[in-house]
Amino acid sequence: MKYFLFLILGLITAISSCKKMPENADVTTIYLVRHAEKTNQSNDPGLTPAGKERAYFLAEYLKNIPLDAVYSTDYFRTRKTAQPTASAQNIELLLYDPSDLKAFAQEIKTNHKNQKVLVVGHSNTTAELSNFLIGESQFKTIPETDYDNIYIVTLGNKPKGLNLKYGTEIGKQDIKGKKKDMIK
Repeated sequence: MKYFLFLILGLITAISSCKKMPENADVTTIYLVRHAEKTNQSNDPGLTPAGKERAYFLAEYLKNIPLDAVYSTDYFRTRKTAQPTASAQNIELLLYDPSDLKAFAQEIKTNHKNQKVLVVGHSNTTAELSNFLIGESQFKTIPETDYDNIYIVTLGNKPKGLNLKYGTEIGKQDIKGKKKDMIK
């Protein structure tokens, strides 16, 4: 009985000492992806069938996250990757200049405080922009053959970054019949 009382007292102490995060916590969340698979190495290529599938998959992947803004560079492949998500969320696709990522990171922090934002970029800009947002060099440049990285950056008391994979099965022959989770 004595042990039971100590256990109850310990639980009450532990529960009462936990700090609850305020409901209106100041957190900005930015989702960053590289454009989907491109058709060729020309200056402004379109998307392959797998790239189009990935673009629609991204919209499906983010459908339960109410985005406040969707950004893309002014290239055909990035606009075509971002547009299905912007359309699905009924928001305007905004363009940004990737030549000054540090300034763009500051613009996101200033103009989208406490919001959720998607940014579609390139293999040589997406990780770098993520690093500028969190204030440290956590991520490396995306290899030219990788299209399935999604970076999730949260800006609150302590900026954090996470690199995940999404839609890794897109374009693979062995998934025929398993695409029920994807938009066609």
